[in-house]
Amino acid sequence: MDPVGGLGGWVPIFAGRNDTMFVLYVFPDNRGVSDWSIYFTLSQFESRTVEEERRKVLAFFKGTLPDKGVRLREFALCYPQCKIERFTKRGVGLMVLHEDYRPATDNQQNKSDPKLSK
Repeated sequence: MDPVGGLGGWVPIFAGRNDTMFVLYVFPDNRGVSDWSIYFTLSQFESRTVEEERRKVLAFFKGTLPDKGVRLREFALCYPQCKIERFTKRGVGLMVLHEDYRPATDNQQNKSDPKLSK
């Protein structure tokens, strides 16, 4: 699980001014790469270091975080084949990106889309 710092692209959820965004990679391989991930935002969440953020997030999900003002604002479940389910206070949304779309990672490039292979 990692905090999402500076953004340089698209993410499946919204984070407001007082929100902190995180991504949890589910079933990662030995390089830490996974086609399954969960993006989520916590509101009114404060910490000083990445280690403190991780500790507090785990405490939040266990129900043991002393700060009861922290709330799960929204989250998105990201599956293989670019299927995304986004859960917000307004309801659930389903998004399926084009089946040939595959985000390029550091170790691979998407050969089927010239815009992504650069």
